[in-house]
Amino acid sequence: MVIAELQSLLQKDLQQLFKMDYPELSILKQFLPKKSYSVNEDEEDEKYPFVVVRLDEGNDDEDESFVKVDFVIGYKSREEEQNYESLLSILEKIRQHYQSNRFLEHFEMDKKLSWRMQDKEDYYPYFYGYISTVWNIPSVIEGDELI
Repeated sequence: MVIAELQSLLQKDLQQLFKMDYPELSILKQFLPKKSYSVNEDEEDEKYPFVVVRLDEGNDDEDESFVKVDFVIGYKSREEEQNYESLLSILEKIRQHYQSNRFLEHFEMDKKLSWRMQDKEDYYPYFYGYISTVWNIPSVIEGDELI
């Protein structure tokens, strides 16, 4: 359950990080909740803004084990904003937080972090950003029991 523990720790860490500046920000694990096919568009948009802590892939070998964790950020502009700067603010806060705090309990983030913005313009008023990180996890030692 090491990988699930890391995902839960990241979720809690981000909830703590954003509770003052973005109390409306939902921090979710793996996927967004299923869409409700409501006639009311406001109900559909209740999930925004959000950050999804998504486990992508991992690797185990003799020397090291790691898991790739992506952060998917979604933001819906309000009429008075009409821009993507709030999304960038969330992305930047996550980027700076994990670049300056690479340890989370017994997990260590690799120094290399990448990020990108959505690649299409036709999502307006929705904006998306993505951060990819790699976390070192304890290696499985031959003869260890499953946890």
